[in-house]
Amino acid sequence: MELTRPEMAKAALVFERSLVFLHKLLPHTPVLVAYLPSPLSSYQLLTRDVSIQRYVTAGTTRYPKERVTEYSNAVCLLIRSATIAQGAGFLDLRPAIRAASNTLWCDKPPVSWCEPQRTLWCRGWRLSFVGKPKLASLIWSV
Repeated sequence: MELTRPEMAKAALVFERSLVFLHKLLPHTPVLVAYLPSPLSSYQLLTRDVSIQRYVTAGTTRYPKERVTEYSNAVCLLIRSATIAQGAGFLDLRPAIRAASNTLWCDKPPVSWCEPQRTLWCRGWRLSFVGKPKLASLIWSV
């Protein structure tokens, strides 16, 4: 949430150029981009405000919870547009992961928001994508 709209657009351009490179490298290979949401946007937020750990030193660390959805939608749209522009398939896993975050049992308490993207936070607990057959089957069923 710390990126500006122009910075997000630049990041999407880098992503799109990566897809161009991939297509040139493997021209006859179908590509499907599976969009995974950030941990913060993966479950229902109960407070009015959220805080983030910033990667740059200056700036706000507290935001209204609505901003999480706004940024999630903006990033997803940028990635989806870049993906489709390059002829790749696009799968938005946000609805499935958000639904799972309300029902799946999670195994460890949170340590930091700086976990790798392979981690899903649900109900304040951490669920690793690695080695979790329920979540893997959920993703493949979408």
